[in-house]
Amino acid sequence: MEIFKYAINSLSFRIDLGIFAINMIFILPGILFLATLYLVFKLWISDIILKFLMEIFTGEIVDMKEYPKKDRNRMNRYISVGLILTLIIPFILACLSLDTNNILYYIIEITVSIVTVGLVYKNIKKLKNK
Repeated sequence: MEIFKYAINSLSFRIDLGIFAINMIFILPGILFLATLYLVFKLWISDIILKFLMEIFTGEIVDMKEYPKKDRNRMNRYISVGLILTLIIPFILACLSLDTNNILYYIIEITVSIVTVGLVYKNIKKLKNK
């Protein structure tokens, strides 16, 4: 119990807490920017990409109103998260002090893209079979 009292009262803990508070000033606008970017992707860009993918996978012109809104929203979420991950991964690798020009970067980016398109394809086929 004395260790916790010492840790809370120590100068290094207060400095670390102060640095954390200062860093939050710079991190919160980034989080707000990413949230805004996610909503832009979800509400606008992912609809365009979803319509494109649906037309490719079904082989015909698609009217988006034919598909249930719940399923469209789920597929839009997959696309939006995939796009956000594609944009964030270079910064995560840079924060981990990894060179972004290495093979790991490309493997992660390609994996995110394949998983996103695979999830959308799976849902489109499931909807088409109904």
